[in-house]
Amino acid sequence: MLSAVGGASFIMVFVVVLHGDKEEDIFNPFCSCVALLATIKEKCNYADEIDIDLSDENGNVKNLREAPQRYANEMLSERERFVLIKVDQSNGEQTYTPLLQDDEFLSDNFFAQLSHRSNRPGSRRGRSSGKKTSVKTIPKAEKEPRVRKESIQSNSGSKTVKVTPRAKSRVK
Repeated sequence: MLSAVGGASFIMVFVVVLHGDKEEDIFNPFCSCVALLATIKEKCNYADEIDIDLSDENGNVKNLREAPQRYANEMLSERERFVLIKVDQSNGEQTYTPLLQDDEFLSDNFFAQLSHRSNRPGSRRGRSSGKKTSVKTIPKAEKEPRVRKESIQSNSGSKTVKVTPRAKSRVK
């Protein structure tokens, strides 16, 4: 898409992230990987405590978390569609859980490739880390909502922490 602002032309670069119940949002990959992942967590309403990454439509993990200061546009192709995945680590093994509920999109081939944790041929990363991996599916009810914490100071000096669910922000 070519746009003009004040007589200057520029190309709009974005990636599409698929998540939730067949939802998709667009993001600008011209930032560090850590900034992109934080923005995705915020916009898609996931808690800061969970680790996320992206995989392409074939189940190839992009490993953005492993290069936090690298620019995401160096690792992702513009206008490509990616599946948001949750990464759990325990005992040196990583478990990937797609955060997308779409049985038509998430095929057996997607899950097989995701469990291998290999990068697509010709990717800019070039190799996998060799760590053990597994894949699990997640029911809709297990989605971890993002919460906002507010501290309140009383006259006695004690603090009360109030936790409230954060409103969902979706652009359709």
